[in-house]
Amino acid sequence: MIRDIARHKPFADMIGGELAPGPASRDRASINATLAASVITYQHPTSTVPMGGAKDPTAVVDIEGRVRGVTGLRVVDASIWPDVPSVATAFPTMMLAELIAAKMI
Repeated sequence: MIRDIARHKPFADMIGGELAPGPASRDRASINATLAASVITYQHPTSTVPMGGAKDPTAVVDIEGRVRGVTGLRVVDASIWPDVPSVATAFPTMMLAELIAAKMI
C-alpha cells in the first residue's frame, strides 16, 4: 500500500527511491524478513509522560515533575519532555533533573 501511495503525486515528486526493503523485494515474506532485520531504536526513549501546564490535557506531570492525580510521586527524567528532542538526551536530562531537584529543597 505504501509503495502505491508513493507512486502518486505529491509524494512521487519528493521520493528519490525506496531504501528498504528495496524495489527488488516483492513478496510478503521478503518484505517481512527485511523489516524484522532492520528495525532499530534510537535507544533514547523520551516524551512518554509529557510535562505541561495546568490547561494542557496531554500533560501527565506538571512543570515540577509532579504526577497529576498521585500525591507524593514525581517523574524526573527524559520521559517528561513534551516533545522528542533532536539532540543527545543525557545532558539536557541531567539539567532538567537538577532544576526540578533544586525546587524541591
